[in-house]
Amino acid sequence: MMQIYTRIPKESPLLPSAVKITKGIIEPGKFMLDTGVLRKRIITDDLERRTLHQILKSNSGQHSMIWVGSRTSRVEACPWTSEFWSKFTSSNYAAVRPIVIESTWHVHESTTPDYVDKSQWDLAEEAFWTEDHWDANDSVSKRVGLVNHMRDKESPAAIVIVRPDLYIAYSSLVTSPKHFDTAFAHLDSYLKRNVNA
Repeated sequence: MMQIYTRIPKESPLLPSAVKITKGIIEPGKFMLDTGVLRKRIITDDLERRTLHQILKSNSGQHSMIWVGSRTSRVEACPWTSEFWSKFTSSNYAAVRPIVIESTWHVHESTTPDYVDKSQWDLAEEAFWTEDHWDANDSVSKRVGLVNHMRDKESPAAIVIVRPDLYIAYSSLVTSPKHFDTAFAHLDSYLKRNVNA
């Protein structure tokens, strides 16, 4: 319970100093609260559901880069999810796992997305999740503050980097793929890429 009220000081070298924080998005230094259950997008044998904390804790002490692309049913699915996946998988981070969260409404098949290369299927199986109720109080979209920015047109996405201790290392609203570079630059500032990949 104490973790919920404890935060990393803003002047900590672990937090981004030059990044402009978007009002309403979860701030770096805050503890990532748990969420309601998410459904695994890729169904192999059984339907699997987990909370965000269960997913994060299964990452074996690694950082997690969460892409939240949930949207209302009145707009199309987020067009940048495939670009995020491509950017992440080409970056070769040894100590970072991707988590991609989309609205269940926009995921029409319980299979690996078409843009995922066959060599990435093992990574993708644990990375892709959907949320049924993006507007629920315990949804990922609500916890990271994306709901505050959803509109009928031009809905943004969010990138949140969570440390192994479940504190936020970085967060950003994404209104175009050019915002990916800032998130990846933050990771580059203190994590090494896998040079053997």
